[in-house]
Amino acid sequence: MIKNRLLAIGLCVLVVTAALAAGCQVNPERDAAQVVATVNGVPITKQQVFDAMGVDADVNLEDWGYTAEDVKLYKQQALTNLIYNEVIRQKAAELGFTNYTDEQRQTANDTINGYFSDVYAEALDAAKQAGDENPEHSAEAAVDEQIALYGFTREQLLTSELEGDAILRLRDDTAGPIDATEDEIVTEFQNQIAALESEYTADPESPVNDAYSGTVLYYPTNGYFEVRHILIALPDEDQTAIYEARQAGDEEQANTLRAEALQAIHARAQEALDKLNAGEDFEAVLTEYNDDPGMTDPQITYLVYAQSTSYVDGFAAQAAQLKQGEHSDLVGTDFGYHIIKRLKDHAQGAIALEEVYEQIKTTVVEGKKDAVWADVVEQWYEAAKIKTYEKRL
Repeated sequence: MIKNRLLAIGLCVLVVTAALAAGCQVNPERDAAQVVATVNGVPITKQQVFDAMGVDADVNLEDWGYTAEDVKLYKQQALTNLIYNEVIRQKAAELGFTNYTDEQRQTANDTINGYFSDVYAEALDAAKQAGDENPEHSAEAAVDEQIALYGFTREQLLTSELEGDAILRLRDDTAGPIDATEDEIVTEFQNQIAALESEYTADPESPVNDAYSGTVLYYPTNGYFEVRHILIALPDEDQTAIYEARQAGDEEQANTLRAEALQAIHARAQEALDKLNAGEDFEAVLTEYNDDPGMTDPQITYLVYAQSTSYVDGFAAQAAQLKQGEHSDLVGTDFGYHIIKRLKDHAQGAIALEEVYEQIKTTVVEGKKDAVWADVVEQWYEAAKIKTYEKRL
């Protein structure tokens, strides 16, 4: 009797244990919807944390080589950032900065279209040619399709753009009118020079990269010069084939493919060179023949030095042989034919403060605004009613 009773109890325990185990299976949607913090009663979910980290909720970062401690730290940092952002968002709404005007909404919408300018322009042109009564609407529909490929909607991007603009206006309003003194401007200028002199000495490619990204070169060094070039490009499929052959270590095949591809575009490249040799304006010929989108703006130049590794093989070395104002013959590379014109040579030493006075002043002013903003945001954070549930992360 006792034995049977114990057996019955044992079976009951097994059933309950199995039921509990089944009940503990994680429901991904429910897990992602867990509230991991509240800011003045507004919830922040676990899904938002994963979105802020840029990973899917079902991704195990430890499988990517991160330690458990790293993952915990990243989640905490993402949550902290979300809390601060929510504090700021609420303050912007409270002070009326999210009461957007039609003009602000239109500006945000135009900005989104600008992110996909090629798609918008192509669709707009096609709609006009087709006699569309509302070509702008058709162009925006094409942009919306592209946005959807990234997993977003236009409304989500509009909200992001508008809130970002509202926060910038709130920041400027909070900081108030701020100016920079002459001493502050000079000090910032000297700091920039000291930092870049050290960086450029240690890494000769650094000025090239800075120039490409539009960073002001406060401390140019000897041997650097600026060029513009006309690229008569190889077709994409030829460039890809050459690249893949080089990646596979088959230099002979790559060189053969390149020679054949260059031959196919030689006539057009020679035509451009002949026009330059006949005295036609370099920029006019560039406009007619160039395939490098980086050269579209006539103010854009490439910074080069003879040993630079930032450019395709042969480009920098050929450019270094030119004198200021000269253009090259046809320079064949894996990208196509280049006709390079050497423009300005850089001398050793810091540029004059007068050349960058407004940029330096802006840097100082923005830095002072950021300092005020950080203090005020911290005050808002301390005053907010914040609850966190980090164990749910």
